[in-house]
Amino acid sequence: MVPKKPLSAYLFYTTKNVNLLKEKEGCTHPEAMKKCGELWNKLTPEERKEYEDAHDKDVVRYQGQISELDKNGFFVMADGTKSSEHQSKLKKRSKKDAAAGEKAAKKQKKEDKQ
Repeated sequence: MVPKKPLSAYLFYTTKNVNLLKEKEGCTHPEAMKKCGELWNKLTPEERKEYEDAHDKDVVRYQGQISELDKNGFFVMADGTKSSEHQSKLKKRSKKDAAAGEKAAKKQKKEDKQ
């Protein structure tokens, strides 16, 4: 398991505001996300500072977890548990997916020869 990458300032902004917009304006999630993007572009640097500070803090968290992982082979997660105590959430490819991948690779190889 590897640490989650840091969120951007924009993602901190949308996480905080998208549900508020949905409730306030009674719009769908995609409409609220579009509105969030428009509002984000209109923010002044002072208004963005809160979210950029949250991003900077998240970058420090990520770098700390990466250094722990390199040094110890595990890192301490936000809930205080070790990463090595958790199962990886990677999905295994099914046989059908693997066969489709092989078929596509063969087809591409055949096209490259021609």
